[in-house]
Amino acid sequence: MDQVERKDISLIITGGLRVPADFVKAMALGLDAIATQKEHLRKKLIVDESAGRLEKFFGASVELMKVLSRACSHSHFNEFELSDLQRGKKK
Repeated sequence: MDQVERKDISLIITGGLRVPADFVKAMALGLDAIATQKEHLRKKLIVDESAGRLEKFFGASVELMKVLSRACSHSHFNEFELSDLQRGKKK
């Protein structure tokens, strides 16, 4: 499948990213931004207690994303592309 780069379209993910593979899939699809608009979710955030957990989660996520990136023969996250989502892809 040919990939067409479009600079006039943004892809904003507004939820559903729960594990590192979700972030990789979103980046392969051309993710530009992430946002949440759900007030009830923002109210649950206790900054002092959540900061350490969030740091650990993002650290572990980045490490797994590095593994996935190397598995796709990439040297940087910005090299993820739509074809990375295809099963049995050969480079």
